[in-house]
Amino acid sequence: MKKKKMFIILGIMVLLLAGISNYSFGGSKYSPKEHEVQQQVIDTFDLANDLKSNALRPQFMRDIYDDEIATESKEIRSKVALAILSLQKEKEFSEGDFKPMIFLNKGNDKALIAVKHSDNTIILYKFDISKGDKPLKLDEQVKDVKVDRGDK
Repeated sequence: MKKKKMFIILGIMVLLLAGISNYSFGGSKYSPKEHEVQQQVIDTFDLANDLKSNALRPQFMRDIYDDEIATESKEIRSKVALAILSLQKEKEFSEGDFKPMIFLNKGNDKALIAVKHSDNTIILYKFDISKGDKPLKLDEQVKDVKVDRGDK
């Protein structure tokens, strides 16, 4: 009986480990919710043309903080992280808000950081990240989330 329980527990642990590694290695790096919120930002602030022309590159938080998947230089990622930190210090987002979505311009001197709030508004902050170590907030826009009604 004891061997049977041990075998069952070991089997469950193997299945759990296989499921986690499948998600980590075979699945998407980003959650469906991250893709959904990113698309809401793109639609709400009409960023599609800038993305198509490669004037902007979308980034997720993992693209900034995870060295394993990052494609931007440490310097650029550090400046974006400092911009996000400045928003945290200014209490520009709080519990219940979705993690920031980031868009970098072609020259890597501007960063757009969008925060979706729990009240279904999004604030898009524009930072100049080209000068020194301190990102400079240039602009912010607040809009209600634009929802695509076509597929509902």
